[in-house]
Amino acid sequence: MVKNKVLLKFMSSMTILSLVLVMFGGLQPQTATAAGLTGISDVMSREKAATKSTHKITFVSTTAMVASGTITINFSTFTGTPVLADVQICHGVATGLENGTAAVTGTSCTATSETLAASNGASTIWGGVWTGTSLVLTAPSGTPTFNINAGHKVTVFVTATNITNPAVSSPVVTIAGSNGDSGNFAAAIIDDDQVSVTATVNSSITFDIDTATTNTNSVTPYSVALGAITTAAVKGSDHSTINSIWVDLDTNATGGATISVASANAALKSVAIPADTIPSATATMANGIANYGVCANSVSGLTDVSPFNGATCTTTPTGNTVGVLTVAPQNIFSVAAPVASGRGEIFVDAENSTATVAHPDYADTLTLIATGNF
Repeated sequence: MVKNKVLLKFMSSMTILSLVLVMFGGLQPQTATAAGLTGISDVMSREKAATKSTHKITFVSTTAMVASGTITINFSTFTGTPVLADVQICHGVATGLENGTAAVTGTSCTATSETLAASNGASTIWGGVWTGTSLVLTAPSGTPTFNINAGHKVTVFVTATNITNPAVSSPVVTIAGSNGDSGNFAAAIIDDDQVSVTATVNSSITFDIDTATTNTNSVTPYSVALGAITTAAVKGSDHSTINSIWVDLDTNATGGATISVASANAALKSVAIPADTIPSATATMANGIANYGVCANSVSGLTDVSPFNGATCTTTPTGNTVGVLTVAPQNIFSVAAPVASGRGEIFVDAENSTATVAHPDYADTLTLIATGNF
């Protein structure tokens, strides 16, 4: 019994001593632990199976990267033969883009004062090598000009040139650092990552004509009353008492549209005696010289067309350059592309001569047609 009590006291003493040593460092457990990376992501340009994709891999370091330390990214079941020119590494405390190597297609570090080469070197030279689909990046061998410290963000870009997604799956890509940092992420590889969206826009054209002395709308019947014509002065649209013809056009036609004008008589003709006319010709309107014609001005969006785009076309009829009116339609306005709120003004001018037979019923009818070029 005495021996047992002594043995129990000895064992209790040893247990207490062991606990004290562990608590105060006398005994250390011999286990190695890896620091888990945080903020891991991979933004891919495509997630369709068997399709090439870019990768923008980001993570936050837990432990500082020492000189010649390595970062290994294993792309798992991705295939291809990537090269160093496909890669860019950036790093920094805030965005992960503050410092880094030269840009690859479509990506860029904020500053690119570091170099990525086949082997690492002094302060700003990173080494890089592909082993299969594993990328090994080696920090500069000298004291780095730009350190990757604990809590810094790291960004690795890989272009789509030489790396292809695997079959439909959720491959796990691993990241391992020689500083003990490690982590992984899964990629979603699916049968197709694109959705076709289609729509149809129906062709449309709207056209309107008005007769008024100002740029306003009017109601039918549309008319331009020139009144009594004398050899003393040309009569025509004047923004005062004699109307102009106003046209409005909207169309989504790819090739725009044209507006044509056709004259029923190709002249001002007496209704009672059709042989008596005031002829139409392309000319400058002048007092005492018989002529009848129109000229055009674009208000917005339209282009006036020869022979109606003469040098002068104003509210003072004398001196206006008018175009001949014909029975066959002639373009008077055009537009080469879709147009919204196209508007134009047509001036109607007439003059008689001393030989013009007196009649109270000289008349003509102008027909205006808009045609879309779809």
